[in-house]
Parts: sequence; C-alpha cells; structure tokens
Amino acid sequence: MAAFGKAQFIKRVEDDRLLLGAGGFTDNEPGSNHLHVVLVRSPHAHARIKSIDTAAAKKAAGVVAVYTAADMDADGCGEFSFPAMFPNADGKMPVMTTRRPIAKDVVKYAGEVVAAVVADSRARAVDAAELVAVDYEALQAVVTIEDALKPGAPLVCEGSPGNLAGANRIGDAAKTEAAFKAAAHVVSLDIVHQRLIVNAMEPRAIVASYGSDGRITVRIGSQNPSATRDELAGVVLKMPKEDVRVLVKDIGGGFGMRTGIQTDESIAVWACKMLKRDVRWRAERGEEFLAATSGRDQLHKVAAAFDKDGRILALRMEAWANVGALPSIGGIVIPLLVGPKVATGTYDIPVVDLKIACVLTNTGTVGAYRGAGRPECILNLERLMDTASRQIGIDPADLRRRNFVKPSQMPYTSAVGETYDTGDFDKLMTTVLKASDWDGFAARKAAAEKRGKLYGRGLGSYVEWTSALVMNEMAHFEAMAGGKLRIWMGTQGMGQGLQTSFTQLAAELLDLDPADIEIAMGDSDKVGGVGSMGSRSAYIGGSAVMVGSRKLVDKGKELAADALEASAADIAYAAGKFSIAGTDRSIGLF
Repeated sequence: MAAFGKAQFIKRVEDDRLLLGAGGFTDNEPGSNHLHVVLVRSPHAHARIKSIDTAAAKKAAGVVAVYTAADMDADGCGEFSFPAMFPNADGKMPVMTTRRPIAKDVVKYAGEVVAAVVADSRARAVDAAELVAVDYEALQAVVTIEDALKPGAPLVCEGSPGNLAGANRIGDAAKTEAAFKAAAHVVSLDIVHQRLIVNAMEPRAIVASYGSDGRITVRIGSQNPSATRDELAGVVLKMPKEDVRVLVKDIGGGFGMRTGIQTDESIAVWACKMLKRDVRWRAERGEEFLAATSGRDQLHKVAAAFDKDGRILALRMEAWANVGALPSIGGIVIPLLVGPKVATGTYDIPVVDLKIACVLTNTGTVGAYRGAGRPECILNLERLMDTASRQIGIDPADLRRRNFVKPSQMPYTSAVGETYDTGDFDKLMTTVLKASDWDGFAARKAAAEKRGKLYGRGLGSYVEWTSALVMNEMAHFEAMAGGKLRIWMGTQGMGQGLQTSFTQLAAELLDLDPADIEIAMGDSDKVGGVGSMGSRSAYIGGSAVMVGSRKLVDKGKELAADALEASAADIAYAAGKFSIAGTDRSIGLF
C-alpha cells in the first residue's frame, strides 16, 4: 500500500480540546444531583479498631449514608487479592494479604480507610466525616525495610514469616563468586531508591452513575478501562461485567498509579449500587500522599568485578523492595521480574548473581511508577560504572566503550536471558559525546570556577525493556458510510500523543487522509485489551493498528469482490478505493 504523503507530519490530534479547556477530566464531569463520598482514614500505621461510632455522622445535615466494613461485608463485597507468585528464600509460598476497600478489625498503614460518609454535598460530607468516632488500640509498626527485617520484628502478615512476600534469584552464584575472586578491581555500592509519591497533576477521581436499567457507568482516569471494569464487576459489585461500563476521557497524569482500580476509589462505585444514585469521589492532595500507590522504596547492595583492563567480569546485586502492608501484583512483579531484565544494561557482562526480596511494612501499597523497576537497576549499573571510572582511573566514556555489547555480537543473549536483536551502543554514545563537546569539559569547568560556579557532567547508557509482559492488544475498526474511519483502541491516552501516533500509522497503512481517521479510546463497551502500562502502548497498540489495517483491507477486498462480481484475488486497494485490477470498475472503502 502506498503511503499517504501528509501522514508523516500532522498537527497533534489531542491538543485542541486541551488548549481550549475542553478536556474530559473526571472531576469536571457535570452533575447537579450527585452524592459525594468523603473517606475517614486511619492516623495510625498499625492499630486495632476497637469500635466505630457513626451515630452522630448519620444524623448530620445532608448525610445519606455512613458505611463501614461491616456494611460492605453484608452486601458480599469482595476483597482485592492475588495468589503468591514467588516463594520466599526458604522455598515456602508467603500468604498474600488481601486489600479491602474499607479496613476490617485492623488498620495496617496510615491512611487506610475505616469509614465512608455519603452526603448531598462535599462540604457536608467533610463535616460529617469529622463526627465519625473511631476507637483505636495502637499496635507496634514497622515502616522501613531495615526494621521489618530485624529478628523478632512484628509481623505485618501472620502468614509471611520474616515479613517477606516473595523472593527471586537470577544468574549463577558459583561463577559470579569465582569471577570476583579473580578480579583486579571490585567496586561496591549501597544505594537507596527512595519511596516516591506519584502526585499527578490531576488527583484521582471517580463518578459512578446508576442507570434506569440498573447498569452502572463509571467515569474514571484509568490506564486500562477494561481491566478496571472487570475488577469492579467481579470484586466490588458482584455484577456481570456486561452491567458495568467504564468510560475514560482525559487523564492528568497516569505514571502507573492509574493502572486498574484502587481500593478507596471503588467505594463510591459500591455506594452507587447500594443507593441507586449517582455518586462521586475526588481525592484531596493529602489523601494522594497517604493512600495512592507509590513507587520505588528499595535498598540495593551492588558490586561489579573488573579485570585489569576495565572489562566487567561479573555483577552481583542483593536487593530488598518495600511492597507496603497490602501488596499489589505490580508491587511484587516489578522488583522480582521486570527490573532484573535490564540489570546488565548495554554492557557485555558474562555472569550475574541477582537476589531480590519483597518486604512487607506498615506503609501504603507500592506499585508501578515511571519505568517500574528498570530505573533502579539501570541506576545501579551506571553508578557502578562511574565509581569504577574514578577508582580504576579510566575515563567514564572509555570504560563504557570497553564494555558495550558490540554489533558483531547481535543477536545477543544477556546473562539474565534477554535477547537483544540489534544495537550499536558505541555509535550512539560517540554521537552524544561529539554533540555535547565531551572533550571540552575541562575548559568549561575551569571557566565556571572562575565565575564562582560549580560545574559537572553526567553520562548514562541504558537499554529499555517494554510491553509489560503481555504481548497482545485490541483495536476495533469501523469504516463508516460518512467517509470516516474510527479505530477503537484498548490502550489509553494520558499525554503520550497516542491518538496522533495511531492516526499517522493508520493513515500510512491505509493510504488515507489523516483527517478522515478518528482514534477513539476509553470505552469498555467498545473494545477490550490490556491498556497502557510498561511503555507498551505504541509498541503493542501500534502493532494492533498495523494488523487491524491489513485485516480491514483483506475484508474489504472480499466485500468489494462480491459487490463488483469479481474474484477477491483480482481486487486491488489504494487510497481508500477497491478496484478490479486492469479496469476502471471500483468501489470506495466507505
């Protein structure tokens, strides 16, 4: 198929509505008769709930309902859970603590929800929430990795001895040990990857609407609308998923935090079902700091062995990842499986020994955030390279050059089992060094010092790993009689420019004017799919557009053959038109 000439450069599709203030952010969803939820949260990192007195709150002006865990249990609301995926170092499987929308009996981190107030205005709900009286018995808490791992430390979960929630070991310990013994230089570092709060520009929000047919429509900023629908229907609402619809418009920052549905968000949807009313909730900024999933929070001890010429002989890492009190799947999988995939970076490292453990603490849930596991391992490696450069006395660029995987080694399988199909890392770095005038650094630093300024530089090389484990995605094509092609995508835009990218791709593949293509997202009724996470959207979603475009043409040839009374093998396609080869007989795509 010929490429449409204007497809390569087009005006961004997403920009007009955002620049004109017409973005579809969840809390801007209009509604004059909505009820508002405000959540009562624990001030304790670990405490037993002795009693909850909601009587005063229920009598407050405008209050429609006050809910506790007992109310949700009575309705049969489920718990967010997943099976243990990795054994601990002793070979035994840990018990994975379930996550509840509202805590029952015990709170395990500061900010965990203990009650929900529903009122006819947000202000009244806030006032009534202050009347909920909770009697706590404070319990001993462990909030850092070091404290949780101490002998005799209080257990966050009784079924996870030592506060461990899974471990993984990758590589060859014996060969790594031998390489370190033979090394001319050994470089070691202890690195803290601090906990990070996502703090997206748009706080989390949700609007649940109750239809006359009993169907619930949920508007939310979600990175994977279909998975969100499935979790809400199966866990919280106990309804057929066909009776739940999730709609996503614009998202003011996802970063991994908006993968799936978080427990506190689901309360408003459950209240909608119980009250048969439209209900909304929006987090305060302080709630986001307390209760939204955060990222990182890992301790790493790393070391690299070098020969006398600065060649890496082996890499060793022992790491502990804080997954909070109530782990998520992402919190477990990211440090144990995803991060190690890039542990050797762009370097030819013959052997590794990587040990990683997940640690339970009395803190909020840790999940995916901005690269999810890969930045930690890459930072380890690049810090080691810079430290080795100083200790051995080799220029940091030259040290990297000596250790890069060479193009002649491609396809290359790393010591962690990942295959690199292509790459010329030396060429990339050389290009960057020239563009940045690497060799002129000393003169620039000296000039800066004369002005009383500090001057530094940094160099990093890394390889990215994408697709978030799941290698399939959905795209649904609708060629409409009005001359427009609508493509429903399972991925979700949140600032990446996906609508523009997919428009460009489809325009080239189908030889159409980009103006005739509409990329639609965020409707669980229209399309399924995995969604956007792990840097997979353009890679896997784009592949779905590619395959779908080809299938659209193939299907169109069948229909055109029938309409034109010809064989499908004789039908050619170009510029939105199907023709019988060698004739002027044709029919348009639309």
